[in-house]
Amino acid sequence: MSPRIINLFWRDYEPYLMLVDGKREFSLPLMNLDISFRLGNRYCIGYFKDETRVPCPSQAKVKESYQCKLCMSLDEHMKCASCTGEKCLLKKRREVCKREEYSVYLAIFGDILKVGISREPRLRLRLIEQGCDFAARIVKVRDGKMARSLEQYIREKLGIVDRVKTEEKANQAVANPQTAIGRIFDSLEILREDRRVSPYLTFPEIFDLRSFYNIPPQPMELIRVRKGMKLEGRVIGVKGSLIFIRNKSRDFSLNGKGLIGFEIFNVA
Repeated sequence: MSPRIINLFWRDYEPYLMLVDGKREFSLPLMNLDISFRLGNRYCIGYFKDETRVPCPSQAKVKESYQCKLCMSLDEHMKCASCTGEKCLLKKRREVCKREEYSVYLAIFGDILKVGISREPRLRLRLIEQGCDFAARIVKVRDGKMARSLEQYIREKLGIVDRVKTEEKANQAVANPQTAIGRIFDSLEILREDRRVSPYLTFPEIFDLRSFYNIPPQPMELIRVRKGMKLEGRVIGVKGSLIFIRNKSRDFSLNGKGLIGFEIFNVA
C-alpha cells in the first residue's frame, strides 16, 4: 500500500502532517512545505486506545469519514469527545478524569462565538489546533465530567455553539480585536448573574492566537478534497486544520482533516 496521511496535528505550536508507510510512521512540518501528490483511495486510520493508534483490523475503505463504523465504536477519543457531562462514556478513564484539571473557554472565529473545554496543561495548544482568533479561559475546574457539564450549560445559556466546522471557519474574516474581546466580556457579564455558573468563574485570561497561523491577507477559495485530485504548491499558512496553498496558477485553501486517510502518489 502507498503512503497514507493519518493525521494533521500541532506540536510546539507548529502544524504537521503525519503519514504511515508500511509500519513506519513519520511527520512532516506543514508550514512552507512544497507538496506535489495525487490522492488515491481513502482508508480507515484505525482507532485510539490508551492514547495509541491501533490500525483498522480490516483496512477498510471509507468515503465520508476517516474511520469505519467499527473503529468509530472502539475509539476512546471519540467517547470522551462525545461526553455531555451527564454520563461517563469511558468508565476505565473516569478516576483519572476526576483528578485532572480542565479549562472551560470561550473562543472567537471571526463572528462566531464558541464554548469548549480542554485539559488545562494543553489549553493554548488546543485553541491553536482549532484555529480560533481570540479566546479566554473563564473556568478552571477539576473533573472533566464537571467541565463538560458546565460547557453544555453555558452553550445553552448564551445561545452559542460548542463546535465549528472548518468550512464555517473558512468563510470568516479574522476577528476584530476590540469586537472579539468585547463579546467575551459581555458574555461573562451574563454568566456572572447566573447562580449555576458564577461560583466557578475565574478572572478571564485572554489569548490572541492570530500570530501562529500566517493568514493570507486576501480570502482564498476553499476547494473540496476528493479522490484523484492533484495537489501542487507551497503551504503558505495553516489556521487550525485550514491549509492555505499557493502555486503558479492560483491560491486556494482546503480542510486538512479532509486529507486524513488518503493514500498519496507522487505527481509525475
